[in-house]
Amino acid sequence: MSGGSSSRLFTKIARAVRHRTCPICLGQIECRRAAVLSTCMHAYCLGCVRKWSYLRRNCPLCKAEFDRWFCQIKISTGEFEEEHLDVLKVENVLKLEAETGYQGAPGDYRRFLSRSRAELCRVIRHSRSLPRRRSFGRSRIVPQPSGSRDRDELIAERILQWRVSRYKRAMYAVPLHLPSRVHGQKNIRDNNVKSEVQQRIEPWIQRELQAILDDSEPSLVVQLASSLWILSLEDRHKPQSDNALGVDKIFQQLRPFLYDRTDQFWHELRCFAESSLTIEAYDSVVEYKHHG
Repeated sequence: MSGGSSSRLFTKIARAVRHRTCPICLGQIECRRAAVLSTCMHAYCLGCVRKWSYLRRNCPLCKAEFDRWFCQIKISTGEFEEEHLDVLKVENVLKLEAETGYQGAPGDYRRFLSRSRAELCRVIRHSRSLPRRRSFGRSRIVPQPSGSRDRDELIAERILQWRVSRYKRAMYAVPLHLPSRVHGQKNIRDNNVKSEVQQRIEPWIQRELQAILDDSEPSLVVQLASSLWILSLEDRHKPQSDNALGVDKIFQQLRPFLYDRTDQFWHELRCFAESSLTIEAYDSVVEYKHHG
């Protein structure tokens, strides 16, 4: 591949992974641990899409067939690697079981994987059926090559100003009728589950607090809000007689920072966190109504 072609390809790869969440685990994608499918340029966590590839070779989002991906992406140096996949084999199921440490019957695990794939596909179908209300200038198909940094910064600024306007105008999100992350959530007291939830919500919380506080690094409040959300999930599994945190106590801890935006922020957080969408997908479909 010539230098110019390689540079253009890297531009597409970088845009595909930058500030994105993995459609499979909904965690933030890290460039060094990302995989970008060669056919459609959709990005995933490498571990997530590798496990998916043991069973299927179609993109979970667009169904495009793939047999290779780009990985080991280094934004600072413009380097990446191309990995070609082995032919899909039945033995891949056993390999997947070994990697995940599953100790039950193989048949049960295959049924579990089938249910997991079905749930992911159901979420994708539901999200596609929702009307797309805004794009902020993004391409709907493949990332555009030239001027990626300037374009990404422009889109990020548009989104931030859109969030500012939602709070200033007291526009509240209408909850989406989608399969919920919360109702299907495993034991929230499990550290791995907590970490998954935090990785998904903290980038969203960071952006919202920037919009409310006009602070580019609201790290302390991000940690507080994230912890309070985790505690609120734990409360849902407690008997009513137990000492639950409760909304009033949550607001009490957030109000010194968010003032009269506290209840709206918590409503917005709940609507996003209980959806099954990435930040980008959620922003494009969520509907707003004036409160009051």
